[in-house]
Amino acid sequence: MYFTINSYGFARVVIDQSEQFKLIDDVSWRFAEIESITDIQQDTTTKWLPSPDTALSLGLIDKTVWVKFELEVTNQAISDTYVIAFGNSTLTYLELYHQTPDQQLFHMGPIGMSLAFNTDQFMSTSHNHFDIDLSLKGNHSIWIKIKQNGYFDLPLTLNTPKHAFNERLSLNLTSSLFYGFFLALTLYHLFYLSIIRDPIYLSYVFFTVGVALQFGYMDGILFQYIWPHTPTLNALSGKIAVPLVSLSIILLCLNFLNIKKENKLFKYFSKAILYLNFTALFIALFVSIHVSIFISLCILLLTFLCVPVISLIHYYIHKDPISLIFICSITSFIILCIIITMSIIGLMPFDINNLWNTLKIVMGAQMLIFASAIAFRIRYIDKERKKALHESKAKSEIIAKVSHELRTPLNGILGLSHLMTPMLKGQTKTYNHMIHQSATALLTVINDLLDVSRINAGKFSINLHPTNLHDLIHSICSSLFTQLNGSGIQTQILIGKGVPKFVQADSDRLRQLIGNLLGNAIKFTQQGCITLDVDLVYRTHNMYRFKVIDTGAGISEENIQRIFNPYEQADSNGNSSQTSTGLGLFITQQLAKAMGAEIHVESTINEGSTFWFTIELEKCDDIDTNIEIHNKPQKSLDILVAEDNSINQLIISKLLSNLGHKYAIKNNGQQALDELKSKTYDLVLMDCDMPVLDGYNAVIQWREYEKANHLPHLKIIALTAHAYQGHKQKILDCGMDQQILKPIKPKELDMILRQDH
Repeated sequence: MYFTINSYGFARVVIDQSEQFKLIDDVSWRFAEIESITDIQQDTTTKWLPSPDTALSLGLIDKTVWVKFELEVTNQAISDTYVIAFGNSTLTYLELYHQTPDQQLFHMGPIGMSLAFNTDQFMSTSHNHFDIDLSLKGNHSIWIKIKQNGYFDLPLTLNTPKHAFNERLSLNLTSSLFYGFFLALTLYHLFYLSIIRDPIYLSYVFFTVGVALQFGYMDGILFQYIWPHTPTLNALSGKIAVPLVSLSIILLCLNFLNIKKENKLFKYFSKAILYLNFTALFIALFVSIHVSIFISLCILLLTFLCVPVISLIHYYIHKDPISLIFICSITSFIILCIIITMSIIGLMPFDINNLWNTLKIVMGAQMLIFASAIAFRIRYIDKERKKALHESKAKSEIIAKVSHELRTPLNGILGLSHLMTPMLKGQTKTYNHMIHQSATALLTVINDLLDVSRINAGKFSINLHPTNLHDLIHSICSSLFTQLNGSGIQTQILIGKGVPKFVQADSDRLRQLIGNLLGNAIKFTQQGCITLDVDLVYRTHNMYRFKVIDTGAGISEENIQRIFNPYEQADSNGNSSQTSTGLGLFITQQLAKAMGAEIHVESTINEGSTFWFTIELEKCDDIDTNIEIHNKPQKSLDILVAEDNSINQLIISKLLSNLGHKYAIKNNGQQALDELKSKTYDLVLMDCDMPVLDGYNAVIQWREYEKANHLPHLKIIALTAHAYQGHKQKILDCGMDQQILKPIKPKELDMILRQDH
């Protein structure tokens, strides 16, 4: 038994089939900056406008609106008190004047979002309402003064308190389910963010918070429950809600599609939209609500136009299903928001309040669609990642296999070249030196490819141990600077006073890092000087700077970043000036990053380049193990060699003879095992891959025999062409003590044989 004045801007009247009330005139309205009811009653300068039969929207305004209507109570009302409720919770300021049939004028209010929430109301709800007395028969005149800064519509309902309470209870239940659903989605994605740490989850959480803030502002939920006594926060939430939704959409798009990996033009376009949204959010803080909402909605519409374009371009470039999934999931949301936006601005007649609960259901479904799209994206990326890892592993295995097969003949080439050197003179000695250089260059390429495969497989590990830094620096320089003999290029090594002798470092990786930078300087310097400068930068943090300075051709600014790409190499003009794989600086940069540093470059054309990195090295005490082992007197050892390749047998036998050791050679692991059981040896050099019984199983069986017969531990050193990550652990697990990589370096072999003997 109630009537509803139901409009988007209090448009036409829909009245229940009731004989208790009769609406004498249609609801009328007018703009008027008049404060008192007396003045508005007497003012005749402005005409009252009737509500049209179609929906009316005043859009975004910052004005005072007066509304009036007249009711005739024809029969005895079933309740003395009735509730006039306003469906728009964002109204800034309201006052109601009620003139009864006996000509008494009652004033109620003010209420609204610009005032503290009235918790003493008969019906404490997020919607503004007044309680009026309709106990007298006759004509009741109602005037409502509304000051609105923002979106204006005025859906009115006149209900009995009981019916109004039940209606609000139903609406509150719907709101509880809606915001509870949003809270569950937020917590769910925060949980996955803490586990997976993918920024897409953070973007989604940001998105759900923005949408919930927008709905909470328009529902009045924030006003009622979160900050009922702080109206300024209502104004602030009204200003930032739309910019947050717009900003969260573009962030969701960029992270969903991973735009940061795109080409520069596409990336700059996407970032321009992002910065535009940040600007809108910033401006919103300093202008009035209706201006803020208007600007934000315009930016929102622009964002909604750009997001599908970005997604389509991404799909055109990559042809991946992620782009299509995002387009499908965002399209319905964009259409929904465009309809609401154009309705708020006043470009489309659409009754939001009548369909408010429907909009909530649609928005909840949309959020679920987004969540499903994100779940699909994560599964798809995980599948692609596993596929890439599988392919990378397969490539690494192929490279490792090829490396093994190449290292065996290279061991023969380099070994025989080394053995022939003392026997040759004149031009034949020069030719032999060229053979040795070519084989060494090929070995460098193999090692670079192995390093790249380790980088791609994520197996670039760093192992810290006590290192004599001064000796390491001089050792690197002495081995590389010999290439400059007779070239006229000067070299110098500068070690600062604050640089300690002993530090905790991965000496192999640090040697490779410094050696690559020095090798690059040697390659591109034709005259002048090459300098290695090492100095302490921050004493309290043990930070040391390694700087390689050359007077080479220099590198143009546009090519500086390019030189760190794999398989690329550029001179000052951007052209390749040397023949190589172009992997050195790429590997060097990855090495530096693995050690917590980064390569920096300064270069001037025709003047030279400076490469440097800063790394943390913890100082450690002097230790005896860092005394150079080759200074110890050599003891003649009795060595058993297990090797099936006849060329390798020849090379190893000559190297051991030259070093003053006795040896016996066996062709496979079984022969070596039988020999060890019959004779005592000081040390074993064991090839890993042999017929009949390989080196791994031969060592396992020997360790079991050794343990069963209480024999002392025999040092077994692996001779292997396997240089892939993890092989060293494999030989240690089977019982070997150390490994020597093929091609065998005479100095390395000598140093290892001197250890513990």
